[in-house]
Amino acid sequence: MALRALDARTANGADRWRRRCLAAEARAAQTGAALDRIELGVLLVDRYGASHFVNRVAARMLARGDALHLEDRTVCAADPAQTAHLRHLILAAAAANSGAEPGDLHLRLTGTDPRCSLMIRAMPLGPGNPTGPARVALFLDDGQPLALSSASVLARHFGLTPREAAIGWRLAQGHTLPAVADALGIAPATVRTHLKHLFRKTGTARQADLVRCLLSVRW
Repeated sequence: MALRALDARTANGADRWRRRCLAAEARAAQTGAALDRIELGVLLVDRYGASHFVNRVAARMLARGDALHLEDRTVCAADPAQTAHLRHLILAAAAANSGAEPGDLHLRLTGTDPRCSLMIRAMPLGPGNPTGPARVALFLDDGQPLALSSASVLARHFGLTPREAAIGWRLAQGHTLPAVADALGIAPATVRTHLKHLFRKTGTARQADLVRCLLSVRW
């Protein structure tokens, strides 16, 4: 009897663990899909610079192999000195997850062609992020012009409803939630509800991250 009870508890524990793993995989997949829609390069790396996610724009930049490339899945610059600066940047961002002062979290890399530079900004990934062992997000900008898209473009890009797109458009222009509610003639509580939908569809969790995500969309 005791053995059967133990077996049942073990089976239940394994089932709960499996469900948690599946849920984590689903969250990671949703995050990856959202990051693939961003028109900036995005790399998710651990504190040692090993990549755990590369979005489609970053993949194109890495394929050029000029200012930045991967060696054994680890990000490297064009020369050892720049690679050392890049590793320091990643470590500083990873340390910020533990409350350390991150300092200046951006770096410009140059490749063999000085005209082909790459601006890298590092953002620490907070605790509980759905990206597994990744601790730092690297945003790669090759200098191509970005422009704030219209609400209709945002709607197509992220699969937003017209109301969600209108709210996102105004937030990206710097409007506050009360100002958005007033402009659209809806209750602030309704705006907050749509904001939750925007977070889910863009894979973000904070308003600042949402705005950054929306601003990254090209015309």
